[in-house]
Amino acid sequence: MASVESDFDSRPDRTGSLIWSEDNLLALLTPSILHIFTPTLKGCLDPDQTVKFLKTTTPALVLKEDRPPWNIAIGTTDIRHALPTLTLEYAAGAWSPTGCTLFRGCMLACLTNRNQVFIYVPTSLGLEKQWKRQVVLDHYMMTHWMATPEIDLDMADKIEMVSVAWSPKILAGQEGSLLTLGNKAGHIMIWSVTNVDQIRCIKSWKTWTDSWIIKLSWSPWILEGKKYVSTLAFASADGLINAYKITCDPLEPLESMKISDILMSNPPRSAHPCSVLRWQPTHLNNSSKSNILAFNKANRLHFWNPESNTFLSWRRPMAKTIAEIAWGTRENRIYVFFMDGKHDVLRLESSGLVTDDDCTEYISRAIISKCHTQAKTNIEPEEGGEAENANVDEEGGEDGAGGGSSKSRLQLHIWGGDRSALSTQLVTVYCVTSPFLMEFQRDRYVSCTVVMTKANGDIADSDVKDLLFKNLTDYIGIPNSVEVMNPSYQLWDLLLFLGESLREHEGSVDVLETLLKSLIPSNRVSKSIASREAIMDTGESLESSLRRALFEDVSINSERACVFIWTQLQTLELSAGSKETLDGRYAAAVMRIKRHNIKCILEGFVRHMENAPTSDTESELGLLITDRDQTMLLVLCDSVLLFHHEDKELISTAETAYSILQTKIDTLDDQDDHRTNILLELRKGNTSALSRLGSARESCPACQARVRLENDERGTCANGHMWQRCSLTLAVISDFYPRTCRGCRRKTLMVPNPKAGTTLLSNSKSATWVEAALRANCVCGFCGERYYAGQSRKKS
Repeated sequence: MASVESDFDSRPDRTGSLIWSEDNLLALLTPSILHIFTPTLKGCLDPDQTVKFLKTTTPALVLKEDRPPWNIAIGTTDIRHALPTLTLEYAAGAWSPTGCTLFRGCMLACLTNRNQVFIYVPTSLGLEKQWKRQVVLDHYMMTHWMATPEIDLDMADKIEMVSVAWSPKILAGQEGSLLTLGNKAGHIMIWSVTNVDQIRCIKSWKTWTDSWIIKLSWSPWILEGKKYVSTLAFASADGLINAYKITCDPLEPLESMKISDILMSNPPRSAHPCSVLRWQPTHLNNSSKSNILAFNKANRLHFWNPESNTFLSWRRPMAKTIAEIAWGTRENRIYVFFMDGKHDVLRLESSGLVTDDDCTEYISRAIISKCHTQAKTNIEPEEGGEAENANVDEEGGEDGAGGGSSKSRLQLHIWGGDRSALSTQLVTVYCVTSPFLMEFQRDRYVSCTVVMTKANGDIADSDVKDLLFKNLTDYIGIPNSVEVMNPSYQLWDLLLFLGESLREHEGSVDVLETLLKSLIPSNRVSKSIASREAIMDTGESLESSLRRALFEDVSINSERACVFIWTQLQTLELSAGSKETLDGRYAAAVMRIKRHNIKCILEGFVRHMENAPTSDTESELGLLITDRDQTMLLVLCDSVLLFHHEDKELISTAETAYSILQTKIDTLDDQDDHRTNILLELRKGNTSALSRLGSARESCPACQARVRLENDERGTCANGHMWQRCSLTLAVISDFYPRTCRGCRRKTLMVPNPKAGTTLLSNSKSATWVEAALRANCVCGFCGERYYAGQSRKKS
């Protein structure tokens, strides 16, 4: 249980004011200020302790500086524009998928009461993130609609936005996600805003209504044939709700995007507009089916199945308007929050909707009874309100009516509710208001609370905090006072995949692998994988896809895991002993990976040279092995001599490579015979022979003098210039560092296949054979995207 109680300068006054990102950041939109909360485990690694938050705020909106650049022409105003808005306030917001910004995080798009669109991005990586406004769409919108600074009412309806949503992750290029906007004239627009230098409108079309588009929501991508398909649902102010199918080619999503006709036949329609649109997330059990859409009409909840084009409805008697809907990822569970503070938990089963009374009672007891507003007022959670609500219209009555007892002088409202990315936490925003607005009162709000609780009583055994950090604490001795960045997906996914791979690769299990095996028991892996949204072939399960993509013919997983963990824990305030231990394991892992990569390259070179046809050897090698390749191969052999001479197998491989280079390539200098003799001495155990080794084959960029290698990262030339190693070193060690997949935009390890042959190099644009041989078959562990060095994605 955790709560955030802040003395906000302004308080949320709209439903949907609280939104939770994929990176587990909370955004609370108040009229004038945007609050962003970052969960931290500082001092709370003990499961009995509460989760704490760090709060950052964006600068307050200023009407004079942030107002839109357009004005409605004098004499053309209607009743909507008769009174000028004296303030500039936030009205709505939406988080993008993760991986869309420079720091691999989420972007936050906000709408104002002046119908502007602001986009905020993080400017740092730490817990205390700072945020800046990166994009203001005002001028881009005017350019798109060819508007002048003075506009009429028709242009105002087109240029002023009232709804915002982000698309699922784009699986190609650098887009990450597309911004979708709805205006007052019934138009929907799709914008590309990730690259600030190329902001443009991709698609724009008119719906069947002339009313405001007040809600937008994308379903997760699914694979149909060779196309990616998503469904964009929308709701208008006149009660209309419908959806379009968005189809695109995975290689060219923007250029090939197509919009279908409307999909729903005879959707529920009433005078009450929809205020919540939520798509069911993709998980293991429903990956081969279409996602279900949940939406409300006042206090009625409706479900639409795109496959059968059928609707299912549910209503809680005598309940106020639905404030929020949050899908869980277990058992198709739906959390329903009403504006009077009540909750319901439903399960979507084949036979229909079933109310989960136990979970509903648990949430009511965990949230309502512990909410600090309960101690400050005489509100009773579930008693006394039914008689007063008996005569209320079944569609919800007035939204302003509050819950609580008939004797209450204060009323409890809920303005937002959402779940965390792994569905282990629920968060809600409660407001307590006074039913009477006194003359001296400018604000009806008495207090505001953000309350977070576990989504279910028995979900603690899969909580990231309990499962992950307890083991990491035991492993590296993290003190309880340390601040650990929220793991969200990166570290969790890697450990999850490695835990699955241990069943396939039993063998030499070091300390790290022992940790990983105890960290994620095999009976919990499938449930953990199911909590992730991923694009997958409908004929293959997610679990088997991940296992095939990451762990087929791949070695040294534990070393890669150690490097990854080290990169993720750089900000820890570790004790000196723990830091030394972790640094030592990291250095040893890097050395094993370098030796593994060098051996793969040299063995591949030897294999291809020995197997090449004798008659065509020279012509084929002339195309395959360049002068730069020869230098790099020789430098690799030199590196074996200098830094890896303890590895007897590697020394033997380097000796064979030297012999082939001497006999097949006529570019070696006078020192190479000397190096061959040093190799023979090393095989006999005489390490003193290294003292006779001359300078390296690399030249100083400043004076062109030979550079003597002092270690595998730096070198000093004869004139005293110190330089980093040449690009070969980067090519050798770069593959085991985490990077962002161009396909699914997730942070992952790009794992090279040591059995990759030259047949995979025909379309490669690699600068060198060494580089191509190293990265010829790298795959992403999430989507299975394969990479070729220096090559763009292959177009069909």
